[in-house]
Amino acid sequence: MKDTIMHTVKSSVVKAASMVPFGNEAMLTVKKLKESFSHAGAISGCQNSKVKGWLEQVEKDGFCVIPNFYDDKKCAELVAEIERVQEEHLNYVQTDSAGSDHRLFGINTASKLINDEFHNEPQINLASKIYYGTAVKNAFTLGAKMVYTKNNAGSGGGWHRDSYARQIKAIVYLSDVTEKNGPFQYIKGSHTYKNALKQMKFLKHSVQNVRQTHEEVTDLVKAGLGELIEFNAPKGTLVLADVSGIHRGKPIEEGHRYALTNYFMMESTAMDDKTYDRFEPVLRHK
Repeated sequence: MKDTIMHTVKSSVVKAASMVPFGNEAMLTVKKLKESFSHAGAISGCQNSKVKGWLEQVEKDGFCVIPNFYDDKKCAELVAEIERVQEEHLNYVQTDSAGSDHRLFGINTASKLINDEFHNEPQINLASKIYYGTAVKNAFTLGAKMVYTKNNAGSGGGWHRDSYARQIKAIVYLSDVTEKNGPFQYIKGSHTYKNALKQMKFLKHSVQNVRQTHEEVTDLVKAGLGELIEFNAPKGTLVLADVSGIHRGKPIEEGHRYALTNYFMMESTAMDDKTYDRFEPVLRHK
């Protein structure tokens, strides 16, 4: 039955791909999509029942919420580390044009606490390895501080997919997040190939289009092609998300938001210079 389902989905990918304009580069991306789908069977063999439960939820909806992953004390310690490292390495802090989103990629290399507690957290790293179904590296951890400024676009600069291929991130809230504090938002089910290709057709997007306007996402939801989920949650909440699905950090309306994010990549590409070039500047181990 599983092979039949996989064949049906793969056939749908090829059929739907013919409905949108593809160049050579896009066709290679579709090929990568089909190849990455073959990794999906690894979850059933997971021996860790907790991690298996997390990943089954990600597989189904595109995300899983794990409450109370850290207590308030640990969150406060990690927030202090974000503040310290950003202050000590200002040249590596990336700030958006609105002065709202303050990001430092590779913060784990300058903080033993962040490296030990989050970057190398065993269950999170196991989850990433199983979800990819291949050798994976945690390339780096992002330490982010969002503050309210007028006309900010939110974390990540608006609605987008990180790519169209299977990809997971781990995000932990280190401050309480309400609808006003720039919560993570996700279009439920948009990580599946069937739904992604329906959405591409509806928006008349090619595979090269990984960004969507807020109006386009609103139209998708109105058309019944996705459900917008907003992650309002207390500090210490962990979110695992397949970021091939449509997502964003909602524009922040007041206060602040602190978070850490682990970026997982296939081992073959995780540490090469081209990968770092996409995110530069990145703090690296000396």
